[in-house]
Amino acid sequence: MLPASAIVDGSVDYLVVSEYVRANNDVRGAISDFETVGDAGSISFKGPGYSADVRLDVSTGNYDVLTTEQGLLGVMNDLQ
Repeated sequence: MLPASAIVDGSVDYLVVSEYVRANNDVRGAISDFETVGDAGSISFKGPGYSADVRLDVSTGNYDVLTTEQGLLGVMNDLQ
């Protein structure tokens, strides 16, 4: 569950979401994309050989994190 300050009057503060998931879910990388469509929000993080996608429910503040780590070969491919 996201903190109350992350969603105010149906508007998502992606800075608060970003800092919260970084601190509580070991998410890293640069933010590559974020959006809100209806009651669904998302924020994506990318790094060499790494990605994390956060999906959130704007009405409840519940969220899920999906991370993908591709190992050394993925890091090398991303650095090209």
